[in-house]
Amino acid sequence: MPPSGLQLRPAREEDRAACAEIYRDARQAAFHWETRRYDLEEFAGSTYGETLWVAEGANGEILAFASVWRAPDYWFLHNLFVATESQKQGIGRALLVHVLAEIGRPVELKTDVPNRVARRLYEGFGFAVVEESQSLPVPWFRMRLE
Repeated sequence: MPPSGLQLRPAREEDRAACAEIYRDARQAAFHWETRRYDLEEFAGSTYGETLWVAEGANGEILAFASVWRAPDYWFLHNLFVATESQKQGIGRALLVHVLAEIGRPVELKTDVPNRVARRLYEGFGFAVVEESQSLPVPWFRMRLE
């Protein structure tokens, strides 16, 4: 169950720096072998043209964000990240429920094969693996929800 006082809403311009920090921390943890530093510019490029939502805590802090873009015949969930200190509290699940209610179907996403937590989360919502890549350095699944 997510923390009380959690607000799920479209992101505002002033939320972008907090989202970029969450993005940076998650990317550096997932891609620990890379030497580059993820920053606000990297985040801006990664989310350019996308619709963003945030999970805001009771004290106004940004705890998670999600971003999607519209392909011709489906939505693509590009990012869903929860701040390290806010993980395992149901925040990512609550944000995903909110985003899925806001967008249409079908929805696609990619997740790294080693990220079993993410795969279980998405499968719990009905996403199914439709492609598996063995690309290096990390293989990934493409998943789809009809």
